[in-house]
Amino acid sequence: MIINGPFNNLSNTGTLAGGTYSVNGILEFSNPVVTNDADVTLSGAAAAVFLYGTTDNALSGLDSNAGKGVLNLQKFGKSYGRHG
Repeated sequence: MIINGPFNNLSNTGTLAGGTYSVNGILEFSNPVVTNDADVTLSGAAAAVFLYGTTDNALSGLDSNAGKGVLNLQKFGKSYGRHG
């Protein structure tokens, strides 16, 4: 899926709000995700969330899951830790 135009579910301050994201491959965001208020599932070894046009982990600065926020790692096969 390619979105041409604003993606309103990710704020400029890094809050991913609303929606369900089932990622089996690569999902790219223009901003890092700092607060997750969505349902995100990474499934399989190929699943990744990058900053657009890079291989930089868009979830490396994830600080918290808000009220509706869920981060599921299914059959992931790798570490997805945050450093710092």
